[in-house]
Amino acid sequence: MRAKTHHAPDQERIEGEKSPLIRFFYIFQVNRIVSGSRVWADFLHTFSCEADTTTDPTFQLKECLNVNHHMQPPMQPPMEGMMAPYPPQNMLVATMQNLANWHGRFNLDKTGFNPNMPGHTTAHNNMILRQQPRTAKEIGAGISLPYDIRLEMILHLDDHQCALSVAAHQYRKHHWMSEGAEGFLSIHELLNEHIEKTNDHIDEIGERVARLGGVPTAHPITQHELSYIKHEVEGRYTLRDYLRNDLEHELKIQQMLRKTIERAHQLRDFGTVEVLEDILVEREDLGYHLYSTLEDDTLTRGMNHLYDGRADLAGDRPMHPGSKLQ
Repeated sequence: MRAKTHHAPDQERIEGEKSPLIRFFYIFQVNRIVSGSRVWADFLHTFSCEADTTTDPTFQLKECLNVNHHMQPPMQPPMEGMMAPYPPQNMLVATMQNLANWHGRFNLDKTGFNPNMPGHTTAHNNMILRQQPRTAKEIGAGISLPYDIRLEMILHLDDHQCALSVAAHQYRKHHWMSEGAEGFLSIHELLNEHIEKTNDHIDEIGERVARLGGVPTAHPITQHELSYIKHEVEGRYTLRDYLRNDLEHELKIQQMLRKTIERAHQLRDFGTVEVLEDILVEREDLGYHLYSTLEDDTLTRGMNHLYDGRADLAGDRPMHPGSKLQ
């Protein structure tokens, strides 16, 4: 629903911008995505306000639309290589290739207490501290790997379990919010499977961190801070938006898992290799589920076949009224 205007619009300006505005709203509805995977810069190229001299594209957009900007969706910076508008298949291809806003680095410099990190300070001083977060036991934990190798693997693995915790939260939201003829049951159940698998993977990686003598991050705000993927913006969006955001998460998780597997091979930490290789195969399955769901093939034809008189209830070819295939 469009927000109310603050003041009477300039009629001449509105008439001059009518066609581009209609085009903008069409593009906006087709391409709106929560996590910033669509490009706002291309939208701004479709229309401009000559009287507006500001260089801030977000402000320029609000002024062109002449609406209450507090009611608009959060503006995201444009991403390289993305263009609008998208047919459904192009949206899927763009999601598969969209890693321009992602650095793909591990937090190897974040170990021990950090007063600037959420969850690292408390007013409760009556607990006995045995080990700081994201550190390794000096003596080991029954695994014959040197301290420095165990610490590096702990930091890698902790970043993974933080990212998977973020993915699990986003999957839960989409599981709760699935609706419509296709989403209410089939996607609802598909995402429930993804939640269960993700919870298993969080547990397996957390256990490996503990076995290496580390302390896994458990504070939800700290997990999001350390995660190499980020939760989408709050709000209700389309089911395709939800699944594209989840697919983007899965692609990033897969790439980061491969980096740690390669590094663990170099360090001869074959226990971590085995744990992560099994998880990687299952994450690839989850990504394939999402990709296949977003493909543009469908059995849905609408309701034309009920009243167009073409006798095509069983398919796109004429059928005998007495056919058992009706």
